[in-house]
Amino acid sequence: MFIPLIVVIFAAAVAVVRGGSLDNLARTHFAWTWVIFLGLAIQIVFDLWAPVTVGKNVGLAITLLSIGCILFFLIQNRTLPGTLVATFGLALNAVVIAANGAMPISRSAARAAGLTQDLLTELGIKHELMDSATRLDWLADIFAIPKLEKVFSVGDVVLAVGLGILVYSCAVTPGEQTVATRPSTSG
Repeated sequence: MFIPLIVVIFAAAVAVVRGGSLDNLARTHFAWTWVIFLGLAIQIVFDLWAPVTVGKNVGLAITLLSIGCILFFLIQNRTLPGTLVATFGLALNAVVIAANGAMPISRSAARAAGLTQDLLTELGIKHELMDSATRLDWLADIFAIPKLEKVFSVGDVVLAVGLGILVYSCAVTPGEQTVATRPSTSG
């Protein structure tokens, strides 16, 4: 989630420089906001605390639950700019994770990022090293940020672009933005 976070901060800064306002962003009303916080909380908890007793299947279920919460939030807010792009990026990550049981990490990307063998042996429940059995390897963490020990995927880039569009658009649009809701039909 490093790349999306950096892009969101950059998009907000560019919006402010171009006359936008963080107040405009704050006035944006999102639907189902609590669901994204639940999804992020699950990710944070298992990033910080991943007991060795949690098996691969439980780890996969927890990871997909977290992603599912965030996808649900994005879909519920699909009328806001960038959310469909972000949804697609996160879905790419979900597909490669579901296909492999965890997010595969390229050994060459890990080396380029400066990840040590000690860090690679403690990948936790969300990641695994790529090998010959890895499915959809082109969607895995195959890109690196040297010296920062960060690897990322195509899905992370697409997610970041979508979130950047969302933050920038909401920050430069004066007034209150809301998620369009469909009228209810009774029958």
